[in-house]
Amino acid sequence: MSGTEDTLKRFSELICRQTGLHLYDKDMDKLLLTVRSRTDHGGFASEDAYYHYLMSGGHESEWETLMIRLTCGESHFFRDKGQLQLLQHRIIPELIERNAHKRSLKIWSAGCSTGEEPYTLAILIHELLQQRQGWRLTLIGSDINETSIHDAQKAIYRDWSFRGTGDEQIRTYFHSHRSGWQLDQKIRQMVSFIQVDLMNDRFPDVTSSLFGMDLIICRNVFIYYGQDAINTMMRKFAATLTDGGYLLTGHAEVANPEKSGLKLRSFAESTIFQRQPEHQEQEIVVRSGSAHLASPIKQPVTARPAAARPHHPASSWQRQLPAAHSASQKALLSLSELEKQLLRGEYRQVAGLLKIYLDQDPASIKANVMMARCMANTGDQVGAESLCRRLVRQHPLCADAYYILAQLAQERSNGDQARELLQKVIYLAPEFIAAHMDLAGIYQFAGESERAAREWAVALHLIGQLSDGTPIPFMEDVALSEVKSHLEQMAAGG
Repeated sequence: MSGTEDTLKRFSELICRQTGLHLYDKDMDKLLLTVRSRTDHGGFASEDAYYHYLMSGGHESEWETLMIRLTCGESHFFRDKGQLQLLQHRIIPELIERNAHKRSLKIWSAGCSTGEEPYTLAILIHELLQQRQGWRLTLIGSDINETSIHDAQKAIYRDWSFRGTGDEQIRTYFHSHRSGWQLDQKIRQMVSFIQVDLMNDRFPDVTSSLFGMDLIICRNVFIYYGQDAINTMMRKFAATLTDGGYLLTGHAEVANPEKSGLKLRSFAESTIFQRQPEHQEQEIVVRSGSAHLASPIKQPVTARPAAARPHHPASSWQRQLPAAHSASQKALLSLSELEKQLLRGEYRQVAGLLKIYLDQDPASIKANVMMARCMANTGDQVGAESLCRRLVRQHPLCADAYYILAQLAQERSNGDQARELLQKVIYLAPEFIAAHMDLAGIYQFAGESERAAREWAVALHLIGQLSDGTPIPFMEDVALSEVKSHLEQMAAGG
């Protein structure tokens, strides 16, 4: 391997570990030019010095600049006629009708570059919802590139941005400007722009209005990332959608939507993902002084459209318990059933039911751990951390709580704290496979290859003791054979 090839391989692997961005052979020329440019710009003595600078931790500004250079995209108005027709004739009219009772519509264009996509959506909504008085419209465009956001806010475009736009639309919505064409103010004011790193920033997020979205559009973003990063972003998008909300991606960008809890829907014009309403049926276990009441009792809970769902201040679960049971009897939800739902990604539903369980059995370690997982997976990292810290104060030997804290530390890119927490997990539970694998990844990222190899080998040994089909705690959605194959590769040197 030549020196240049070795340099590109090292940078490519570092970038993938740090950001999830997956670079292919076709991207190597761009990577080389970018690395050389940043090396010169930063005054580094060599590309190797720039590499170690990135490796040393922190330097968020430089990482952001590097990502922008490697993923800079381009857009134009009314892009992809098939998907546009799906939005114009099916999806947006459906959302308008569905939300007519509350007169609210929330749409997010993620990875919007210089704004052509969210402004296209604004034009569609302007034409489809001409009587907007009384409606609360939230239309957000986001991009990692701060310069692109500034350009989007100016809304001045050159002819290249109109290669999918008809002359009538240009005359209707744009005005001649000395630098090109400026979008009409009534359309501009419909859209707000924010800077978001889709991989590393937290969402759903109330402070930025990125929650409860009816429609998210994220096209030609996933093509830059590997499968693990795509899965992470898809789960975050799913949690940011309201029940029945839609996610539109580029064609064939996402292979396994089921892992995120989204369902693929196919139309003649294109395909789209939809977040399904929570499941219609749960299982309750009623416990009392009589042993025969401990058997499962099926209680149907019918999910209805939001427009028809009445508001009840009290939990509907309390009303659905059989009237024959007195208030002194203790109703407990089946944790095993809730755990199955959690592993299917139904975090919000499970969290609601766990609140009822914990009201009745607040000391349950397993229920508290499950609640922390739900909170972490729906974006409430502060709540998850607070709950886990309370757990470890009360139960210092709770390895699961320490592991969730380690995951949260990794989310914040706090490798030192994550390392310390994972070491504690392994001390408490030496058979904790996910902890060994995470710690190996941290060692590998830090260049401690011998330590990493040792943790990979331990994890592989533990995997070898399990029978096929055995779920791995905190990795239940991954087949044992797939984990074993990965570990064999890593133990052999990647």
